[in-house]
Amino acid sequence: MNRITSGVLAGLMLASGLVGCTSAQSADPGWTSSATSEAVDLATRSGGWPKTEEELQNAANRLDERCLREAGFAVPTAPAVRLPAPEDEKAAIALGQRSNLGYGIATPAHESTASAVETYVQTLSHPEQIRYRAAQFGSGAPRTTIVLIPPAKVQVADGGCVATGRRSLAGDLRTWARLDYIPDQLDSRLSAQAMKVPRYKAALASWRACLKARSFDFPSPEAAQTALRKEYARIGPSRRFKRREIAVAVADGECAQKAHLPTVLLAARRSLVEHLPSSELSSLRSLGTKRHTALARARKTLGMDKSG
Repeated sequence: MNRITSGVLAGLMLASGLVGCTSAQSADPGWTSSATSEAVDLATRSGGWPKTEEELQNAANRLDERCLREAGFAVPTAPAVRLPAPEDEKAAIALGQRSNLGYGIATPAHESTASAVETYVQTLSHPEQIRYRAAQFGSGAPRTTIVLIPPAKVQVADGGCVATGRRSLAGDLRTWARLDYIPDQLDSRLSAQAMKVPRYKAALASWRACLKARSFDFPSPEAAQTALRKEYARIGPSRRFKRREIAVAVADGECAQKAHLPTVLLAARRSLVEHLPSSELSSLRSLGTKRHTALARARKTLGMDKSG
């Protein structure tokens, strides 16, 4: 989450086949144009979703830690999960990060820094590391396949502390996996479709004109980053490349801010939710109900930790 992603796209593909499974269509007798605000938040990972997702992820971390400590491992407490709000345009663009790291191509953000848990695991003997992984994921690391929005599927750990904690929050692994991956799945698709919406195309034209005025010529923020990644793969690290990367990334960000590209894209993504197939809107409503239950359990878990 710390690395600046391609342009202002928020949807990240976390499982194979997540994009392009079903196209958004206009309402007709087989489709519905009604979408609750909660469904829109869930499908676009915006609105109230980031804050409640923080609670779910933080509770899952606390349960993992509690389980591992009961197994005899003195794991450190993970830092609290903090998710950016898509509505915060300045945070989405992150000009300060761009001025230091560019897109994170020549200098990836935080990738070389091991987490406190990773550092702790490295202090264990080899046999204890094996026992730790078995406690975390189950002996033999069993996995189960979960169907998301067809044809997409994802494999998740089916044993150990990870699976136990997620079952205690969501009721079963299938529900947890769908809560975890379906918002990514839908947001990836909606993000791609939103780029074809007229208002976004108009904002993108404004962005291109701004970029050309700064002596850079790319058709989109995604194309700018792709071109620089290819250049880096061809020529390797150098001070000259890093200066160019930062210059392009900063110009991209400043022009995105001027054209309000993240705000326009988010509005387009949210507007497309009501055109999802009725089956997917029904799934979102069902997931919303299950998410409320999981959140209640997460808040109880986090409250127990605070009271303890």
